[in-house]
Amino acid sequence: MEALEATNANDQRGVVLMQHRMTTGLTLEYEDEQLTEIFADNRAGKLHFKQMPIFSSSPLNLVKKIAKDLNENPIVRDDELVFPKNNIYLFSFLRKDLTEGNPQNRTMMWRIKPRILGTDLSNYTVLEII
Repeated sequence: MEALEATNANDQRGVVLMQHRMTTGLTLEYEDEQLTEIFADNRAGKLHFKQMPIFSSSPLNLVKKIAKDLNENPIVRDDELVFPKNNIYLFSFLRKDLTEGNPQNRTMMWRIKPRILGTDLSNYTVLEII
């Protein structure tokens, strides 16, 4: 099942369309017909990062691979881990002490730009992976 949603008329981003793919756990957001965001939850079992399954791999191994391939150490606070230069946000994968979050709560988001009205990332801690 898929659902389409248009944003509020007061949204200043232009024409924004969200496509929810309920059975696959994916939500795709388009602004003026360009993909601007991919959001996935743990139902997105086929979603991979360079042949590595995002939701079924070891979180530490996944984060290490992403960090190495992007040449960027992530930052972390509580259950959120962020690759700020690449606008990748992982929730409930790894914490600062490298313990894993709850697999049932895992989500991943990629955006073309930083989050609108997002959390202040200056309060996050660098996780030295590479």
